[in-house]
Amino acid sequence: MSAWGVNGSARSCDALLKRVEANDPTLKELVILPLKIFESKDLRRLANALRSNTHLTTLNASGHHIDDVESLEELGRSLASQSLSPMTELAIGDSQMGDAGVKALCRGLKSRNNLKLETIDLSWKGISSEGFATLLCVLGTLPSLKFLNLAQNDDVGPFFDFSSCPLPLFPNLTMLDLSKCGLNAETCCSLVKAIGAVESGSRRNTPLSLKFDSNDLRDHEYFYEMLIYLCEHPILADLYISGCELGDEGLRQMINCGRHCIATKAVSSLQVLDLADNNLSSAVLCDFFTEVLRTESKYSLLSHLRKLNLSGNTLDEKSCKQLAASITEGRLQYLHELDVTRTFCGVNGAMALVQCNLNDPSQCSLKVLTLFGNKLGSDGFVQLSKALEGGHPMLESLDLGGNDATEAGVVALLQALTSTSTTANVLRLLVVGGNQGGDTVEALVKEIKRKHPGLDIARDNPGKNRNNVPTGTSWMS
Repeated sequence: MSAWGVNGSARSCDALLKRVEANDPTLKELVILPLKIFESKDLRRLANALRSNTHLTTLNASGHHIDDVESLEELGRSLASQSLSPMTELAIGDSQMGDAGVKALCRGLKSRNNLKLETIDLSWKGISSEGFATLLCVLGTLPSLKFLNLAQNDDVGPFFDFSSCPLPLFPNLTMLDLSKCGLNAETCCSLVKAIGAVESGSRRNTPLSLKFDSNDLRDHEYFYEMLIYLCEHPILADLYISGCELGDEGLRQMINCGRHCIATKAVSSLQVLDLADNNLSSAVLCDFFTEVLRTESKYSLLSHLRKLNLSGNTLDEKSCKQLAASITEGRLQYLHELDVTRTFCGVNGAMALVQCNLNDPSQCSLKVLTLFGNKLGSDGFVQLSKALEGGHPMLESLDLGGNDATEAGVVALLQALTSTSTTANVLRLLVVGGNQGGDTVEALVKEIKRKHPGLDIARDNPGKNRNNVPTGTSWMS
């Protein structure tokens, strides 16, 4: 018998579907992995069963090809018509689903009489602007909808006109992912305005996490217009724009927007800003930290920022020190997490960031610092060890992985943790994987565990261990 049973019987969904048909109260989440056989006839059977099922809350059948779009319509109709259905999460179809499949699903969902869906994942489904328009018409004003993932539908853009969309658009949505949808800056600007368009005198109750990663925001006029709108209408909590080809000119538009915030006394709602992989130079980043984070202003664009991702751009010693000064002086007093992976920050730049909250911890809430892949080397680890004697009084997680340090460099860093310090250590995770390990490192880790039992050291295993984990695998003790 094969691993899939006689004639591949273990790949069948029959047993799962029977449980749905029997309204099994223990079956709350139905996840049909791509290795299973799930075809149009199975979807029809499932759609019929859902009409009387009162326990299933989640359906995840993503990755399965549904060649009969009418079965998708039946699914939508079942979800929209069953008043007792608790279904709140849906993921269905594969990359060949396309506009025809999405339109069929929406035809079924159109009545919306009893629809309770909160999470819909239609990422990588081959949807174009035509299918996107249908989705907006049917789901754009759905009160229950909170999470919508449409990422990797490359043909939605480059331009989409939101002026004909029903308003208010996505009134209760908390996360919208349109990463890698081929959108341009004009479309992104238009969408933000459509989401922010509420009745006069009212405002959105739920700040939105918006993911525009890997779209084209090079039209800096529309990018600036979008930023100004967000400055004046605090509808976003998170803005993810990594890999959007902003360049220095895009960052200058953010500097201009920051000046506008200060001049108009606009209070930003932004808590997460992801600027990774945008070809930003250290010189303009330094200007960004200087201009946007003015000491005297509580109206900074980043005044409530909790997470900042600058990975994949260029940070030199000067810009790192400027950023560290902004943190130390309380101009990023809510910043909890900072990622400067692969930024060429240099040893002195890394040291400035590790030490930025040591003198007056009350000025900063930075807890997570990622310095992965900055080629700090063994000399850098020796230097950083001076800031880690006895641990760290503020940082809870420090990632120094992939920095090309030898075992001697890692040993120097870890030895600092065995020292006695007058301040309490709060460090709970230190990542040194991607640097050389060895027996001396392993011995030090054991010593550190005795001194700091709550601290995990993530590192490369120097050889076969008791669990037979292969050499080079990052693991924690």
